[in-house]
Amino acid sequence: MANGRYRVLLKHPHRPTEPGQWFDVPYSVIIEEPNLSGIAMVWWAPSYDSRDGSMTPMWQHHY
Repeated sequence: MANGRYRVLLKHPHRPTEPGQWFDVPYSVIIEEPNLSGIAMVWWAPSYDSRDGSMTPMWQHHY
């Protein structure tokens, strides 16, 4: 957590040797119910900028 928000370190799937980038997780996708696995999880899909290939996450809702 940083500044009261959840953050996640994600790596660009097509650039595995590059360091990951930290992203803030939007409140709208945080599930407030118990997690039976006991570990933190994030569901996301990459979105790529056509100009420079940079990646940003598209957050997935899973209930």
